[in-house]
Amino acid sequence: MPFDQIACESARRGLPFDYVCLGVSRLANTPALFARADELGVSYVEDVDLQERHLDARLAALRERMALAGHVYLTIDLDALPAAVMPGVSAPAAFGVPLAVVEALVGEVLRSGKLRVADLAEYNPNYDRDHQGARVAARLAYRLLA
Repeated sequence: MPFDQIACESARRGLPFDYVCLGVSRLANTPALFARADELGVSYVEDVDLQERHLDARLAALRERMALAGHVYLTIDLDALPAAVMPGVSAPAAFGVPLAVVEALVGEVLRSGKLRVADLAEYNPNYDRDHQGARVAARLAYRLLA
C-alpha cells in the first residue's frame, strides 16, 4: 500500500505523516487496506461521498486541510474515474468519481499555491479504448500545467 510505505518512511526519517485519499472505493479495496489506513490516521473520502452533489462540502474541507499544509504532492489515480470515462486502466471503477469533480479538486489544489509535485497513476494503454483514456489523462495533465 503506497500510504503504508510513505508512513513507514516518514516515521524512519522522523517526518510528519499526513495523507489524504479522496475517492477510494470500499468495494474495490480490501478491509485490510481500510484497517491499516485507520490505524495510520489516513484521512479518506469514499467515492460514494465524492459526487457532484457533495462538491461544495468537499471543496470547503479540502481548503481547510490545505490551509494546514506547507507543500502538497498530488497523485491522481486514473482508476478512480468511472470506467465509461477512463477505460485505460487495469482495474476500472464500476462507480468512480466524476471527471468534473476531479477537475474541481485539482483546481482547488492549484489555487492554494502549495502544489509541488503531481503525477497521474494507473494508466494502462493495453486496456484503453480508442485512446479515450489517454485523452482523459492528457486533459488532467493540461489542467495541472495550465
